[in-house]
Parts: sequence; C-alpha cells; structure tokens
Amino acid sequence: MPLSRRQFFRRFLSPSERSAQERLTRYSLLESYVRTHLLPYDFAVTDQQVSELGAEVRATLESASDEDLFSSRIYSVIDSIAETKLQPWREAYWLEQDNRGG
Repeated sequence: MPLSRRQFFRRFLSPSERSAQERLTRYSLLESYVRTHLLPYDFAVTDQQVSELGAEVRATLESASDEDLFSSRIYSVIDSIAETKLQPWREAYWLEQDNRGG
C-alpha cells in the first residue's frame, strides 16, 4: 500500500510516530494474546463476557500512546484489565456451582 504525501511527510518529520496500520496490527496481536493466554480454563465465559473483555481491552489499546502500546508494559496493563474483569465472573460461576451442589 503506497504512502500518501501526507503520510510520507508526517513520518519524515516525526519518525517515532507509528502509522495507523502499525497500530491496528498491534491491536490485533494484543487481542489475540488476550484470547489465547488470558481467557480462563477453570470456568466457562459467555460470548457476552468475552465481548465485554475485548471491548475494554480495545478501548485501553486505542487510548494508549505509541510508547506504551509498543512496549512490553502493555502486557501488564492488559493482564490487570483481564484479571479485574474475570475475577467477579469466576467467583459468580463457582458460587453458582456450589449452590447447584456440583
């Protein structure tokens, strides 16, 4: 995909600024990380819960600076978001299982 004149000069004047495509690629990579590494195995999450977690992670990624988004620190931020969202769901699931006698 060729660069527009505006994109070329923007990258020339501020080379540390990431392009929109680089950010989108990073979002995709980090969202895959959430799905493959952070979704729990000890209880089932609903499609709605997965969507809710994904939306919160995406909002955080979109508001992150390039420096944060492309650093390894973003993984701890995402881990924290996931744990904050998953813990109440986990507790509710196991409480429900206990009430069912299972």
